[in-house]
Amino acid sequence: MSQERPLRWGIFGCGKISFDFCIALSTLSKEKHIITHVAARDISKAEEFAQHFNVKSFSGNYEDVAKDQDIDIIYIGTINPTHKSLSILAMCHGKPVLCEKPVCMNSAELDEVLTCAKENNVFFMEGMWTAFFPLYRDLLSNIKSGFYGDVNVVSLTFGIQNLFQKDRLCKPELGGSVLFDIGIYTLFVADMLFHGLPVKQLTACGHIDASTGIDRSESVTLLYEGNKTAQILIDGDHQLPNECVIFCSEGTVVIEAPFWCPTKLIFKRNDGNVDVRSFPLPDSEQTNFKHSVGLRFEAEHVRDCLYAGRLESGLVSHATSKRIMSLMQECENQLNS
Repeated sequence: MSQERPLRWGIFGCGKISFDFCIALSTLSKEKHIITHVAARDISKAEEFAQHFNVKSFSGNYEDVAKDQDIDIIYIGTINPTHKSLSILAMCHGKPVLCEKPVCMNSAELDEVLTCAKENNVFFMEGMWTAFFPLYRDLLSNIKSGFYGDVNVVSLTFGIQNLFQKDRLCKPELGGSVLFDIGIYTLFVADMLFHGLPVKQLTACGHIDASTGIDRSESVTLLYEGNKTAQILIDGDHQLPNECVIFCSEGTVVIEAPFWCPTKLIFKRNDGNVDVRSFPLPDSEQTNFKHSVGLRFEAEHVRDCLYAGRLESGLVSHATSKRIMSLMQECENQLNS
C-alpha cells in the first residue's frame, strides 16, 4: 500500500459512534485519511451522513462497501451483535477491518473472526481507542523506564447514571450489558498497565436485571501473578468517579475522569511532591461522546500498521482481544452462576 495517497475509509453504520469517528478523521490531514464510502441499513440515513462529511458514495447495503475497490479499510461502528458477521463480510472481500469494541459477543465468535483474518491475510484490530491516547503512551513509557517504580495495585471505577435509558442497553438481542458496554474499558486498562500478566484469580459479583438477564453493575477483583491486584467497580445506574488510580512503589498516579479517554494525570510522589501533566486534545466539531476526537489516534495507528504491512496491532493485538474477551466471559459466568 503506497504512502503517497491517503488511506481510504469505508464506514459500516451511520450511528453516533461512526459519526464521532468521522469527525475525528476530519481533524487529520486529507493527504493521509479520507472517507470514501458509507453504508447503513437505512439508505436515507447513509445519504444524510455522507452529505455531512462530503462523502460521494453511500449505500443501504454493507456489501456494497465491502466490494468497493476504492476502499482500503473498513470501520465497523454498528451494534455489538453484528460485529462478527460484518467483520467477516468485509474480510472475505479482502478488506482490513477496524471494529468497534467489544469486538464480538463471546470467545467463539472472536475465534471465527480471527480465523477469517488469517485466512484472508488481512489486518484486523479491535477499536480499543484508549490504548492510543497520548497520556497512556506517555504513562506506559514512564512505567517501562521505572519512573513510577513498580505498579502494584490498580483501582478503576466506571459508572454512568441512567445508562440504561439507552434502548440498546436494555435489550439482550442488541447486546445490552454494562460489562460489554463500559466495563470492557476497566479490564483493558488493568491488562495494559500490568502488561498482559496472567490473571491467577478473578472474582465477580453484581446486580442482574431479573426481567432481562442483563447485568447492571459489577464488582470485579483480579489477582495477577507477581502479587498484583486490580479492583474494578462498574455501574449503569449510578455515577462513579470514573478515575483510574495506580498505586506504585514511588507514589500514586491518578488518571482523572474520563480515564478511558483521558487528558490529565496527577503523580503524587511518596516524598509529598505532586506532578501534574496535561495532554490536550485538538478542537473539533461537537461530538456525541466526550473526547471522541481522540479516535484520531487509533486511526493514525491503523494507517501506520497498514503501510508497514502488519496484520495486527502491537498495542491492541489479537491476543489482547482474546484475553479481555476471556475475562468478560468469566465475569458473566460468575454473575449468572
